[in-house]
Amino acid sequence: PSCGGPPPPPRRLAFRLDSPDLQPAIPDRGMSLAQLKRFAAECRREVREQQVLDTRAFLDKERCTPNPNHNKVLDFDSAPTWLVVELFVKPATQRRRCPFVDVMAARWPDLGGPRRTTHFLSHSWQQCFVHDLEAVEFLGESSNVWMCCFAMTQDSSRLELLQDNEVFAEALVAEETVAQVLVLDERVTALTRLWVLFEVLRSHEHHKPMMISPPELLARSPLICSGIQLELADAAKSEDRDYILSEFDKVGLRSVNSTVRLAVQHALQRSLSEAELKYGPRSQQVAIASKNMGILLEKLYRLEESESAFRHSLDIQVELLGPHADEVAKTRNLLGCVLRSLGRLQEAEEEIQQALILSRDIGGQECAAAAQSLSDLGIVDAMASRFGSAEEKHRAALAIRLKLFGEDNADVAFSCTNLARVLLSSRSDEALALRRRALGIQRVLFGARSLVVALQLMDLGDALWLSGDLAEAEGSFFLALGICQEQLPQDHVHTARAYGSLGNVSLDLGKLTEAEEFYTRALSMRLRFYGPNHPDVARACGNLGRVYQLQAKYKEAKAVQRKALSARIAAYGLWHHEVARSIHFVGQALKSEGKADLALEEFQRALKIRAMVFRGPFQELITSHRDIGDVMHEQGQYESAVRSYQRALAVAKKCKPSDVPELQGLVAHARTASQLSMASIDSPSRSTPLCQISHAGPVTLVEQGADSRIASKTTEGSATVGRNVAPKEMAWNTISCVSFFMLLFPAPKVIGKAHMHSSS
Repeated sequence: PSCGGPPPPPRRLAFRLDSPDLQPAIPDRGMSLAQLKRFAAECRREVREQQVLDTRAFLDKERCTPNPNHNKVLDFDSAPTWLVVELFVKPATQRRRCPFVDVMAARWPDLGGPRRTTHFLSHSWQQCFVHDLEAVEFLGESSNVWMCCFAMTQDSSRLELLQDNEVFAEALVAEETVAQVLVLDERVTALTRLWVLFEVLRSHEHHKPMMISPPELLARSPLICSGIQLELADAAKSEDRDYILSEFDKVGLRSVNSTVRLAVQHALQRSLSEAELKYGPRSQQVAIASKNMGILLEKLYRLEESESAFRHSLDIQVELLGPHADEVAKTRNLLGCVLRSLGRLQEAEEEIQQALILSRDIGGQECAAAAQSLSDLGIVDAMASRFGSAEEKHRAALAIRLKLFGEDNADVAFSCTNLARVLLSSRSDEALALRRRALGIQRVLFGARSLVVALQLMDLGDALWLSGDLAEAEGSFFLALGICQEQLPQDHVHTARAYGSLGNVSLDLGKLTEAEEFYTRALSMRLRFYGPNHPDVARACGNLGRVYQLQAKYKEAKAVQRKALSARIAAYGLWHHEVARSIHFVGQALKSEGKADLALEEFQRALKIRAMVFRGPFQELITSHRDIGDVMHEQGQYESAVRSYQRALAVAKKCKPSDVPELQGLVAHARTASQLSMASIDSPSRSTPLCQISHAGPVTLVEQGADSRIASKTTEGSATVGRNVAPKEMAWNTISCVSFFMLLFPAPKVIGKAHMHSSS
């Protein structure tokens, strides 16, 4: 009061015990498992006694799937949570207009009222209510679960969220709440609800552990290889969506996904431990849990641990089911894929071949499991440079999958991807079409920001890069990089691949500084991930070496190319096309240093390996013959140079002109060498270095990614085709050289300005 007297006594508010304004505090609205089970039992009894009908006309919110039990007696055990709320929760709280937890004490005197929350449940109301209850049974009887349908008022005029978007957070972040429990169904519906993702965000910010249940669903869910995708989730109100997305922007999706990945790993570990305790260490349940753990570890590129998990699962399955069981075949195939990733190709081929034989014996020649094994064997063949066999297997796998599943299927998309990788060097147009086809399927099935789509974008970028569409290729690579940064840990190998791809585009655009930066990032990530003796490390070294060479840093170029060669020999042995590539790169570095004799030796070593491993017209053979011809040309060995160019042109003749963008340069090389060879007959002492003759210039090879393909591309400062020869040489050109060219290319098509690129 203004007179300065004592303050008035505080106002006292009186409520009746059944007043709707007298409600428990938010953290005190938990329910025990016994209370949840009592509620479900009463609902079943009510359905049975009162013949409660299923009022849903459709089973899905999109109203696409008709409900065969419409207006029939409800099957409570398959009812979604939203229907349970409408039929049972709202009628129970209608009179008092309060949360269900506030009527429990009067309803069940023996079980008491609401409890202090220990676990916060995040789920979708589209999920089956009974399945969600079963998913939290692992928490034990001492836990008290916060479920929004029971903890929040369901009266439309008293919804707490009308005044406070985050009233639920009091229960989630309370000190007594030990963890958030994310409950999934087969379709991972929970991750399509923005409010569920918002709960994941707040849990992450307050360092609450996340538990995912049931863990056995994880092996079949996108979470096994990806994370949260915000564009797949929605909210009923646009203002809610805007608010939630703005809160995610403050924290960053990558940070939240790190929590999700850790929860996935812990869930599978819990599943394995519980199976061992409940069923014994040599049970089928342990074999399944161990296999699921192996799948996760493979996705995380913890390959040695994944191999161990698969071998443990396989050992138990052979013991319990026998060596010819279907599950044994599937696990053998998974083990073979891990061995393939480890570079142990012979072991991988043996395991996958056994899986293929078993699958055909069990399911027939054209079963889904056989298609999977054929596809995986095709990848092994490609890694071993058996490209013809790889193409045959991938086409067979694609045909089976199209017959079984139709066009819009994930396995069909993967078959398109694998076939495109094999065709990238020899039939780039078909490869590009296959990649676009696969990308369209995967965007629909997995979401536009999924890791699967990111990898496909990088594959598509490689094909676009080969075709010379640098702008679209760069866009694909940047989009893939952004997804990898959202979905993966820092310094992951997929992120490294995106950086390497961007380095290739920058190199083509003449941005050597940017290319060096991208390649250096890719190399450092791969070194940390793999160590020095891995093929991807070799590719990164090779790319960086090419930049050094273009920057005239020949010493650095030679050093890093030798590291690439050492890594490839350790991974593949000597007789492999990637080893030949590294040897060729070392030769290019030596040639740039002016050491022509040493360079020629390296080029010839590379050619010997390529001639052994390639069966068909590959650009790498053209490159070897051409570069050998260049060195001999510079040394004045014109007749030998002509023979090398002839060999290059003979290989090029078997390719489509669009697949040999350096064709005009090759013809110019052969023509010039032939002219000088004829001239040297009259003047043996004459020797003109190749660098003083106008021609199409040397070729730089760039490599990248998992496909390990090559095409040629021009370097900076290369000269253009021109004429600067004596009249006698010109006369030879009019007769002999034109005849030579027409012999090899009877009706050559005019080739416009070609983009000369390499592929991963």
